[in-house]
Amino acid sequence: DEDGFFWFAGRGDDVFKVKGLWVSPIEVEAVITAHAAVLEAAVIGVDPGDGSTVPRAFVVLRQASEPGDAATRSALAVELGEMIRRQIGGYKVPDRFEFVPELPRTPLMKINRKALREQSVLAAPTAPELADTRRVSISVTESVPVRDLLIELARKA
Repeated sequence: DEDGFFWFAGRGDDVFKVKGLWVSPIEVEAVITAHAAVLEAAVIGVDPGDGSTVPRAFVVLRQASEPGDAATRSALAVELGEMIRRQIGGYKVPDRFEFVPELPRTPLMKINRKALREQSVLAAPTAPELADTRRVSISVTESVPVRDLLIELARKA
């Protein structure tokens, strides 16, 4: 710039942070596509409205094994979530699995993640059973050791 500084901006990656930990969409997609019913998947990071980032999955099913009703899709979402939790970590489980007929593509036939982010509608998870956590609050009016806070949270959970 005019002050003699050289500014460098790296490229925008698809990786994002969840609860302070990096998530690679490719890693989550690899677990999802390992399921026999799944043809392909795309994972993006979305803001649920509280300033944080959570993974969201878009899943294309194989035609022969495509679940038809909502209950079957919900069961599949739970199964996929458990696979992710076991293999790569619970914080990488998407808040929602959207079953779509196809994924948007760029002219070079790559998955268009920008289009997915634009079409992603913030809504409740399709499988509430995926939410392993419950919101619990306690009030702290004095200095309390962290261990005591954790014990109190465990009692209320």
